[in-house]
Amino acid sequence: MRKSKKFLLLLFIIFTFFVSQLPSNALAESNQLHTDSLEYPQTEFREYINNVATGKVEVNIPNLIETTVTKEEAEKKYAIAIKIIKDYININSITIEQNLDNTEYQLFIKGLGTSLDDFSSKDRNYIIEFVKFMDFYENKEKNKQIKNFKNKLYTASINENELNELYDLIPVSSSDPITVQSSVYEIQSSVHESVYEDKPKSFLTPNAYSNGYSSINARDYAYKWWNGRNPTYSNYYANYNKCSLSSKACWAKWNDCTNFVSQALYAGGMSQWKGPYLTGDNAWYFSDNLISKPSHSWGGANNFYHFWRTRTTLAASASKADMGDPVNADFTKDGDIDHTALITLLKDGHFYVTQHTDDKKNNALSSWYSAGYNVYIWKMNNAAKSPNER
Repeated sequence: MRKSKKFLLLLFIIFTFFVSQLPSNALAESNQLHTDSLEYPQTEFREYINNVATGKVEVNIPNLIETTVTKEEAEKKYAIAIKIIKDYININSITIEQNLDNTEYQLFIKGLGTSLDDFSSKDRNYIIEFVKFMDFYENKEKNKQIKNFKNKLYTASINENELNELYDLIPVSSSDPITVQSSVYEIQSSVHESVYEDKPKSFLTPNAYSNGYSSINARDYAYKWWNGRNPTYSNYYANYNKCSLSSKACWAKWNDCTNFVSQALYAGGMSQWKGPYLTGDNAWYFSDNLISKPSHSWGGANNFYHFWRTRTTLAASASKADMGDPVNADFTKDGDIDHTALITLLKDGHFYVTQHTDDKKNNALSSWYSAGYNVYIWKMNNAAKSPNER
């Protein structure tokens, strides 16, 4: 049977910090493994898992950083923020159980981390601190999942889906570069602001990059759906959460930020990559049928990061960004990517992003830097059109 590098490359990505040694025969076999088949190569998968379980391959899967603050302590420590948010919920007629252990409430709180313009500068500081606490607080449950999957991995009882879920939880390496804030706004001297305003497409040249991506089309899609849900791409998540997309209460049951940005990128002309796995550097696609579902990178912020870091380049500085570039944020620098948005406007030297969860149109990107987040801007003009072009 022919084999190719791609399978072990997928495993290398899964164990980001990992392999200290790999048997030479395994390396030789990896040079011939096929990836154009939709069938998971169970023989290779099982061989690798058995090698991990017997110690032939060593892996290091780190846990996420947790908080030592208990729920009761947090309710006292962040009482002001909780009160501010309670008032915000009441004013905006939002229906949600305000309980720190409620997953929907946790998603809501973290959504406020990129909706800071809704609050006064004084209240904003309380919100930021509470958002960062919530980011660490939710890691307790994630670490339980990591521990469970690690136990299964080390006993060779893990299956493909569980390995994919473990991959979802692996944090970004602290050594990975970030996009630093520009010292003189975000504007590039070579870019005219008029390009980024709401101008007719006929006045904008060039309309697309050489890879086929149009930042204008991506922006227009984001503007069309910024406060709505396209059923083509959202019914899957509504059905998964057993709710009706016609109800806004349903929208709060999942974090839609990355799904929304992926839609905009695709609408802009970025080609989907339908690799053989739900995770990995060859999989970014949407599918909703009896035998297939969306890739993890389509709807998950952490997976989105892992995918695009292999498909394109990172902007070293915000001054190198362009409209139509997607942006990731890590609120607490714990390596767990929290959010995805799309740059849709350049005005007065600053970039603005449009996003879901929380739904916002043209929010200032600079507020992310002010809050102390790690920011990652992906350059769409450098994105590979197909896996073979990387």
